[in-house]
Amino acid sequence: MLPVTTEQDPATIPHPLSLRERKRIRTRAALIEAALDLFERQGYEATTIDEIAAAADVSPRTFFRYFATKEDVALGDDLGPEIVRLLAQRPVEESVLESVRHVVADVLAMTPDDDQSALLRRLRLVYRTPVLRARRWDFQLEMGRITGSVVAGRRGLPPDDLDSRITAGAVFTAIEVAMDHWQQREGRDDLGGLLDTAVDHLGHAFSD
Repeated sequence: MLPVTTEQDPATIPHPLSLRERKRIRTRAALIEAALDLFERQGYEATTIDEIAAAADVSPRTFFRYFATKEDVALGDDLGPEIVRLLAQRPVEESVLESVRHVVADVLAMTPDDDQSALLRRLRLVYRTPVLRARRWDFQLEMGRITGSVVAGRRGLPPDDLDSRITAGAVFTAIEVAMDHWQQREGRDDLGGLLDTAVDHLGHAFSD
């Protein structure tokens, strides 16, 4: 009998990164690492882009290929589009909080331990630096607006439905409180567990 073989759809086979893509990833990671080291050692305001580039062994011109401003390298990668994409893919019949629970778990699953360590360092910096804290708050408002339109669509309502935006805003505020608690405790707690607890508490609050 001939051996049974199964053919895998080529679209599902992961393609290895090209040398150029791997180099870009390494350079970006080196810039973030160098920036965080300098920010922690001499302060955010005192650190210049030229110093970050020099510490990462690249030119300032190369820095601007990856980050538009010093704030951007401090705030790190923006997972906003990925969160919106995952939320939009959740089943319509699922509750908003249950969808958020799955999305949070999916995003954390894509975050290696090394990235969580960098996240902790960035959060410490952000919460202690007024200009970065303001930028993060702007991000939260924008995410509340965008995901609010996703929630409204699931409910068959107009994208600017206020109730849907408030619901989404409350969810992201609860997540932000959990993240702040995590960084205050120096990352000793399980981040996934804290975020799950935050969503649970939000559910209890909505049911009261």
